[in-house]
Amino acid sequence: GHIGSIHKVFPLTFHGPNPNIISLRYLLKENVIDKSTHQKTLPPYINFWKPQASVKILSDWTAYPERAIPDFIYNNLDIVKTKNAYWYKPVVDADETGVTSEMHVPINNTLNSLSLEVSFSKMGISRWQLNQRVHESLKQQKEQFGFADSDIDDMRKLMTNTNAYLLGLTVFASMLHLLFEFLAFKSDIEFW
Repeated sequence: GHIGSIHKVFPLTFHGPNPNIISLRYLLKENVIDKSTHQKTLPPYINFWKPQASVKILSDWTAYPERAIPDFIYNNLDIVKTKNAYWYKPVVDADETGVTSEMHVPINNTLNSLSLEVSFSKMGISRWQLNQRVHESLKQQKEQFGFADSDIDDMRKLMTNTNAYLLGLTVFASMLHLLFEFLAFKSDIEFW
């Protein structure tokens, strides 16, 4: 590839469950599911539009030795060989952490147009690493632990809508609480 150009593809649409379909189950009667006639005509899955695209460019000027590039960086590099050396293009990433399901727009025939807000900014290597770890963690929680999309959405809201200092203070207070509980439990055992 040419060293002077960067391109990356980010999906702006996805296929998901229709939010207008509501399943009701009577608790006093066995196996009765109530669906209105309106809901029977709705498709179970529809397409959604993501109205925001936040494009981040990794701002890292580190000249890594050829065989000493860390794995988490190497897997995201687009390396180009020129006559004299190897070069890597800047890492471009779509940050979808702040895009929650409340922002998704269902695509149907009543829409005349869709808006798209695109933002470009640079990101430091430590922030980029944190974003990569958060995305991996959310993906694992969904796949391995069976978290629902609403749970993942709540986690995203917590991370994007809460001040980082407040989150750090909460973690610190939780750790102190855990330490004091351990010390109290240890003291109770020693007393006996």
